[in-house]
Amino acid sequence: MRKVVLVCVAILVVLCQTASAGEIVLKKSFWTGWKYSIDGQNFTGVGYFGSNLLEVMEADDEALDHMYKYKTIRNWALVTGIPGGLLVGWVAAEATMGDWSDDDKTLLAIGAPLWITSIILEASATNHLKKGVRIYNDGQQALYFDVNYGSPLASNDNAVRLSLVWRF
Repeated sequence: MRKVVLVCVAILVVLCQTASAGEIVLKKSFWTGWKYSIDGQNFTGVGYFGSNLLEVMEADDEALDHMYKYKTIRNWALVTGIPGGLLVGWVAAEATMGDWSDDDKTLLAIGAPLWITSIILEASATNHLKKGVRIYNDGQQALYFDVNYGSPLASNDNAVRLSLVWRF
């Protein structure tokens, strides 16, 4: 009987080691942007528009939907951020040179809202990226093992219970 229990425990230990297979882990880096790893293998970036993760997440429709939202919102953040940043930078450069004019106020009135809008859109895109990865990681099917050794009517001293969640 002990051999059967030891074999079952050994099988469950092996399954525990593979429990997190296929899980995506995101990391934010200041210089290189988003990095992710799957099964310990590191990838240098999400792809500027998330294209690398789209290939990984093809199996999960809800996670893929969030990745498409990430791409769309990220595009709009770039469309508003680049001109807004250029206009604000132009005004800041002219202000440091001492050439402040009414035209600069107009450029600032146009550039600052664009720039702020891009910051808000980028935050929303980041939320969709994180939510898509979380849904992908949580959406993997789980197989539950419940091993009971002893009588179900026995007290806790005489029964051994072991539970395991295995994602595949």
